[in-house]
Amino acid sequence: MTWKANSSSHALAALAALLLLWIAPGFAQAPSNLDKSLWDTYMDAAARANEDDQLYSAEVLWKAAIQVAEQMGPDEVRLFFSREMLLLTYYDLGEGESEKAKELIPLTGRLDGSKINAGLLPFSRMLEDLANAYDERWKKGKNPDIALEEAERCRLIQTEIQKSVVTQDVDRARDLALYGIVLTHRKKFDPASQTLQEALGYWDAQDKKTDQRVEVSKRFSLLNKGNPSFEELGELSEDPIYAKVILANTYYDLATQAKSSSPIVHAEGAFQLAESLYKQNLQTWLQTWPKGSDTATAYTNLGNLYQEEGDNKNAENSFKQALQIWLEGWPNDSGTAATYWDLGYLYMIEGKNQDAETNLKDSLHLYETIEGANSRHSKLVAKDLTDLFRKENRDKDAGDIEQKYQLQTSPAPQ
Repeated sequence: MTWKANSSSHALAALAALLLLWIAPGFAQAPSNLDKSLWDTYMDAAARANEDDQLYSAEVLWKAAIQVAEQMGPDEVRLFFSREMLLLTYYDLGEGESEKAKELIPLTGRLDGSKINAGLLPFSRMLEDLANAYDERWKKGKNPDIALEEAERCRLIQTEIQKSVVTQDVDRARDLALYGIVLTHRKKFDPASQTLQEALGYWDAQDKKTDQRVEVSKRFSLLNKGNPSFEELGELSEDPIYAKVILANTYYDLATQAKSSSPIVHAEGAFQLAESLYKQNLQTWLQTWPKGSDTATAYTNLGNLYQEEGDNKNAENSFKQALQIWLEGWPNDSGTAATYWDLGYLYMIEGKNQDAETNLKDSLHLYETIEGANSRHSKLVAKDLTDLFRKENRDKDAGDIEQKYQLQTSPAPQ
């Protein structure tokens, strides 16, 4: 990724440096609350600069945080975290900063978990925001390998902090599930499986605690009609309906990664658990908001699971149920576009080429209208459509799509 210089970023970096020079001589020998608060301030500002691609400002601010941590003593755990974050920024800056990264690596040392305390929770929340930013960079193809590696590192450090100081089951489960998903994307299947299994243990504990509140939760959930992502779940962490959704998603992730690494019985068992939970969730939404977007999403979840299991008939029925809800309530929504895409891809792998083309074109038209022709979703659907055309030896049609959406030319599928 490229850092773009601007006056505000230079001013921010200069202010940080001048402020550090002004306050550094006055530090006491023992770390005070003021020291820790200043460290939090520098770390948060550095993270925000990193998220905004103001990487040189981030570098200056991480270094300021390091100097604050050094005043607290050589064994201060904040020193480890500051250096780790600076190292990530050097990786962001690329080969030009590789020598600085090499010099810093020996100084990072090993994390002493016994020194982690509740005072690091603000830093933990900052790590979640930074990890989400790296996730977005990965999705958008901005140095994807580095972005995914750094998302993993942020999630790992966050889970270590949470392990030491967080007692809420849903918070631990959410963070572990996010970390497990990143590990799965990086094809680290064994640690991913272990992490997701640990997340499931926390979700099960949360599930037992909150079962008695389901009726109240049904009414609460109606006020939150969007289906939350993992990142948004924290705002709904007391809602057992959403907890069950993410529990089911975690089983599904565990099953799909097990299936992709080896065809073992473990995947089948995890799929069965996911299916049971998805069906419970669907029944809840059918009773409370039968024509709502969450109900449509519940049908889609089941459809994806059936497709993974090879049950294409039930997958098609589930996707059609979802599409009917989207078309009645939100015909021009991205959820409608996604469901057309699900159906189109299913028909494509079944060899129902005409149905596949119709649904993929409907999806592509909607995505292009909503997000633009250069959006990630538009390009992905366009790629599936070109694959379909190549399969039918319609090279001109495939070439037209590739040219319009600026896709790399793909060979005809064998």
